[in-house]
This record gives sequence, structure tokens and C-alpha cells, in this order.
Amino acid sequence: TYADNGVSEVLMVDNHRMLVLERAYMTGVGNSLRLYQVDTRDGSNTLDQPQLLPGQYQPMPKTLVADFSQLGLQRLDNTEGMTWGPRLADGRRSLLTVSDDNFNPGQITQIAAFAWLPAPKTSSA
Repeated sequence: TYADNGVSEVLMVDNHRMLVLERAYMTGVGNSLRLYQVDTRDGSNTLDQPQLLPGQYQPMPKTLVADFSQLGLQRLDNTEGMTWGPRLADGRRSLLTVSDDNFNPGQITQIAAFAWLPAPKTSSA
């Protein structure tokens, strides 16, 4: 069974917060997409550390913003792009995601648009 999991896109919310799109795939199960918010101020700056050793850094926690399986989409596919769209009439930001079909007839190209509701400051991994 083939399985893969990773970060497919990162999008800045402001100077310290970012959205992280995690994508997973498993043969026979399909795709899983989750959107998290992280705040760089909540973790250690490890840029100058040659090796990450336990107890020498604070991991940056993440807050689940959306599990795409709960958003009412007919299908989840190879989503790997994310960008801000235009402001909505009520002032909220629009968030766009895109998947591509990889020239594979078994996959789809999908663009989804959402109204962005910022996650609360509290985070959990």
C-alpha cells in the first residue's frame, strides 16, 4: 500500500502567522486535506542550530482550522495551491485552494473558495 503525507502549501496570514496545508494520500483510502494555522512566535528560532536535539527547542504548535473532509466538497484530490482572493463584501478575506489532475484521468482539477475566519490564538499540536 502506497501512502504519502506532507505540507503542500504555506501562506502568510500576517508577519507571524501562516496557514499550512497538509495533504495525505493512501492507496485504497484516498486523499486527506487539513488546514492549520501556526504562529512563529510560539516556537523556537532554530535557524542557526546545526541539529535539533530534544529539549533544546520549542516546537511550533499548530491549530486545526479546517478538515476538508468536513467542508461538503464532493471529492478531495491533489490540492497543492493556496492563495488569498479578493475581500468579500463583509470585509472577510477569501481563501482559494487548487488541485491539479497531474494529467491523470483518475484525478481532477478543483478550485475551491472559502471565507476566511481566523483561528483563535490558542493552539494545539
